[in-house]
Amino acid sequence: PLYYATVNTYAKTGREADYASRQALNTPDVRIGMIDGTIPQLIAQTDFPAASTVNLPEMSDYAENMLLVTTGKADVTFVDAAVADSFL
Repeated sequence: PLYYATVNTYAKTGREADYASRQALNTPDVRIGMIDGTIPQLIAQTDFPAASTVNLPEMSDYAENMLLVTTGKADVTFVDAAVADSFL
């Protein structure tokens, strides 16, 4: 591979323990924030099909995806560490 990036799960501060397992994420009461057509959307659809989703349009900035979690509109999101670091 030419490029490798890890994708991490991010939750609102203080709620990390609520989403510590794959089983905890794969329930209808968990809202996963994502941007249409991105890897986080693929992860949510394939690994957590029972979870609810909060979708942003394709051209959205990843900061908006992180804002879904910080504002409570989504419980978790999946982004690579570089994106999260630039947001945090």
